[in-house]
Amino acid sequence: MALLAYNRALKLSTTGIPVSGIGFIGELASNASKHGEHRCYVSTRTSHHMWRSNIILSKGLRNLEGEDMLSSQLLLKGIATACNVSMDPLMELQENEIINEFKQSFDEDQELEELISGQIRMKVYSFDKGHVPEHG
Repeated sequence: MALLAYNRALKLSTTGIPVSGIGFIGELASNASKHGEHRCYVSTRTSHHMWRSNIILSKGLRNLEGEDMLSSQLLLKGIATACNVSMDPLMELQENEIINEFKQSFDEDQELEELISGQIRMKVYSFDKGHVPEHG
């Protein structure tokens, strides 16, 4: 989802403006009884990084508001990460509730491979100020 949002942001943005894509999915507490786990996943994509995070919540510990607050804090951490801002979420987690995080960086060659394979729509190259490409 973050990659789709990133590509959409590239399409809608002005060339050279940094963009990010954010994806979120959650299976949280509700009025109806659920058979599966309560969990949420957040991912962000920028030109040079992909960050993924997830957590499985202790079922029955929190109501919908509590789980929504916790998952919202994880989403805000994802947005902060995409913006290179340090943020420690204010979450109160139980011992068995662990946030799993993964960050992947992309170098120029990997970004070019993604562009060629169609995974990303655009790659912006920055040129030194004052440097004008020669026309042949």
